[in-house]
Amino acid sequence: MKKGFFVPLLLGASLLCGFDQPIKIVRTSTDADIRAAEKKVIRRYKNKVVITVFNRNAQQEITTIKAQRYYPAENRIGGSCKSDNFGEMVIGAASFSIKDYGEN
Repeated sequence: MKKGFFVPLLLGASLLCGFDQPIKIVRTSTDADIRAAEKKVIRRYKNKVVITVFNRNAQQEITTIKAQRYYPAENRIGGSCKSDNFGEMVIGAASFSIKDYGEN
């Protein structure tokens, strides 16, 4: 009987702790979406990311973007990434990933 409760308990704990959705910025994200993502990074990962949009096209899609990570507890600057053909950005606990527009 105890084994029947262990598997659902383990699954529930792993879903709550380790499998959270990544924070994404897409080409059509607004400035408000970007500020919300920056706040979510602070809440979730306890560090700060500053996202700067340099250019948007006529459809108001992001074309050039830069992200810089800061670690206030350690008083240091972390990594950064930049794209001049922006498609999508995924922000993780310790890294960024950018996919350029048109890449699969």
